[in-house]
Amino acid sequence: IDINTDDFDAALFTTLWPAPAATVTRRWLSQNLPSGWMRDAKLSFLIGHDSDTGRYELQDINGNWRLHDTTLSWSDHLPPFTNLNADLSIDNEKFIANITNANFGGMSVQHGNLTISPIVADAMQQAALSISIKGGLSEAMDHAKASGLTTLANIDMSEVTASGEAEMILQAAFPLEETIDTLIAIKKLDATISNGSFTNLPGRLDVDNAELVVAFDKERSNVSGTASF
Repeated sequence: IDINTDDFDAALFTTLWPAPAATVTRRWLSQNLPSGWMRDAKLSFLIGHDSDTGRYELQDINGNWRLHDTTLSWSDHLPPFTNLNADLSIDNEKFIANITNANFGGMSVQHGNLTISPIVADAMQQAALSISIKGGLSEAMDHAKASGLTTLANIDMSEVTASGEAEMILQAAFPLEETIDTLIAIKKLDATISNGSFTNLPGRLDVDNAELVVAFDKERSNVSGTASF
């Protein structure tokens, strides 16, 4: 089966994707890619019949395409990526989306990468997401709290409000066939905060003129930099 198209509705494309071909990836895309446009698509599927199981199975897949003005979600607790543009490729080993730009809950995606693997194999498919985001510190704090990240360097941030600018690099990994726990999925989060202000910190502290570097992973969280109390 060959698919070649210059301009195509992304949601319709996932509907037309052959059912036996990379079924988990197909289902995940159909659930998480509700709108947008595909361009310059060239895809080839080879599907064979397994006489032992009586089922049709994907034997080979290869192709590439571009997404334009697309909506992509990955977590029930976080906003979707909107106005997303990306270059996509797929083969028997992996599906790759190189994100060139997008919006994320009021913040701007600078660049990113989503990888799903394996494609033609019996193993559970895993997704890995790495994304660079820039925008308001208030929006960044809201997204962190929504994901369940409410403590940094042993400081309770659940009631803190903030303003300023933030640049973040988020790395996450999760299996496609399970409900995603965002806090578990997030493996690493690095942020640089500029001209930051924080109110309602524990002890009723307020902080201004914050120039901070924040590092969070499964083993530790650390905040360093300068600020005025």
